[in-house]
Amino acid sequence: MASASGNSTSRSRTNTRKNTKSSAAKSTSKGAKRSTSNSRGRKPSKASRQNVDIAVKSEVMLIVIFAAAIFMFLCIIGVIHGAAATGISNVMFGVFGLLAYLIPVIIFVGFAFGISNKGNTVAIVKMVSGVILIFLLGILSYMLLKQEAMLNGNALVKELYETSVEHHAGGGVLFGSIAHGMYQLIGFGGTLFVAVVLGIISV
Repeated sequence: MASASGNSTSRSRTNTRKNTKSSAAKSTSKGAKRSTSNSRGRKPSKASRQNVDIAVKSEVMLIVIFAAAIFMFLCIIGVIHGAAATGISNVMFGVFGLLAYLIPVIIFVGFAFGISNKGNTVAIVKMVSGVILIFLLGILSYMLLKQEAMLNGNALVKELYETSVEHHAGGGVLFGSIAHGMYQLIGFGGTLFVAVVLGIISV
């Protein structure tokens, strides 16, 4: 009798353990199913959608700017002909002078650098330094062409525009006006000295 009761007791304990294990396994499987269903049902947040939209807009903008820069450059070097291409070329040389060859590249690189380093203060300082270097190059182009000697004392903007378009060189209206003002204030030597010093600082 004692052995029979002991066997029944051990059997009941075994059954209790099995039931406990099976219930724990079921609860675990249910929890896993709930977690997977919750993860599948989650939708992307608004912040992630906005980041994706900003990235797509930036890429489209860069592509458009790149295409426009190539078109402008081909007009400047004379690969694309026609009245519109000639007009674009004349305006670029008239405004920027010799740097008209570099302006399309500078525009694209500037936009790409600004978009990739948005909010970076170090990048802003670098961009300001780059702009200063561009102006210094324009002033040096004015000096190399000796554009000051070509001015007859008439309308300054008109003469700078016409001489730059004619020679495809010089500083154009933008850089030529600054260089002419510096010539009037500190002469050729002073202008060259200031340009060299600012160039060293910017680099």
